[in-house]
Amino acid sequence: AREAAQARREAAAAIGQTVTGIQRGLSTSTSIELQGPGGGGVTYANFLQAVKKVYTDAWLVPDGITDDSATATASITIARDGRVISASIIRFSGNAEVDHSVQMTLDRVRYAAPLPDDAREDQRTVTINFNLKAKLLG
Repeated sequence: AREAAQARREAAAAIGQTVTGIQRGLSTSTSIELQGPGGGGVTYANFLQAVKKVYTDAWLVPDGITDDSATATASITIARDGRVISASIIRFSGNAEVDHSVQMTLDRVRYAAPLPDDAREDQRTVTINFNLKAKLLG
């Protein structure tokens, strides 16, 4: 169990470093906020970066979209082991194609990232803003 926990910590740290490097060179297409009690610090930052990367990479924007100001907001609840328990759009962008592409992403992603080992809760809810302009620039 300790070896598995250490391996998860090392993987999360590696993902966090990779994401940080990518973010320095690119505009990000999503922003993410942590909801709920407690938490914070480096381990949660790595968790959030890992979740953000999974959703950013999975988001496929349809060709020909010109409304680059479109932003949809989603609420995603993640189990301790990283399974996505629920995901839904809580604020639509106003562009049906963008909203559909975000919904397809939410439907497709079944695993995000495990909660940090020191998390006190069994699940965590995050809010992600899917911003089309940033995605197209990225």
